[in-house]
Amino acid sequence: MTSYTPPRALTRRDKVGKFDCGVDSLNSWFRTLALRNQESGASRTFITLDGEGRIAGFYSLSSFSIVKAEVGNAGLGMPDPTPATLIGRLAVHVDHRGQGLGVSLLRDTVERAIRVSLEIGSAAIIAHDRDESVVSFYEQFGFARLGGDRKTLMIPMGDAVATIRSLETES
Repeated sequence: MTSYTPPRALTRRDKVGKFDCGVDSLNSWFRTLALRNQESGASRTFITLDGEGRIAGFYSLSSFSIVKAEVGNAGLGMPDPTPATLIGRLAVHVDHRGQGLGVSLLRDTVERAIRVSLEIGSAAIIAHDRDESVVSFYEQFGFARLGGDRKTLMIPMGDAVATIRSLETES
C-alpha cells in the first residue's frame, strides 16, 4: 500500500500542473484557481503527497452559509442563514484511486471542520459535488442531500464525530 503525507496547505512551491483526477473541471480549478483562492482568502486547499513527492489528492474548505429552509429539521434552533463549512472540492489523482486516499482526505476534512467549528462556530459541513456519481461516497458517511439539490449534501456538525468514527473503521 502506498504511503501518503498528512494533508498540508498548498503553497506556491507545489507542482500542480500534472495533477489529474480524471475530471477536467476539478483539474482546471486546482491548477489555476486553488492557489489564487487561497491567497485571496476565499478558500484553503490542502494537499497530500505520495512517496515520490507528487500530489496524490487535495481538498478545499471555506466558510459558507445556507438558508435554514434548505436544511430542514437539521436547522432547528439555528440562525437563518445557518453557518457551515464547505467542502468545495475533494479529488484523488487517477493513479491513487482505490487505495483509501479519498476516505483519508474526507477524514482530515471533517476533523479540520470540527476543530474550526470550535473556534468560529459552524453548525454543519456542506459538500457540493460537481458530479452526481460522487454523492454516494458522501452518503455512506452520513451526509444527506439537501432538498431538491441532487449534488449538495450536509451533515450536522454534531453528527460529524460519528462520521470520524466510521472513517476510522474504513482505513
